[in-house]
Amino acid sequence: MKKINFMLKLKKLSKEDLNNISDFFLSSLDNNLFNSIDSKEINDLNLDLIINYDNDELKVDLDIGLDLDKLSDFNSEKIQIAIDDSYKELDDFIEKNYY
Repeated sequence: MKKINFMLKLKKLSKEDLNNISDFFLSSLDNNLFNSIDSKEINDLNLDLIINYDNDELKVDLDIGLDLDKLSDFNSEKIQIAIDDSYKELDDFIEKNYY
């Protein structure tokens, strides 16, 4: 899948804050993906999340590797919706906790 960038202006974040943001996003993404695809259809899932924070700017890059069962009724639109929903949830989380 493709990489997605997410940028916001924020207050100073600590390493603990960045870990909390990362944990929240991965949890949200996991929930949204498994609500979109039956876990029995997934053979392998690889999530690479890179969070960069510099000059009060947060950048979240996501790369997803997904191997599905041959009989899966996979639809890439479902995955994109799950990703988009996760970014929206992350935006809300950051707005509530880090502005």
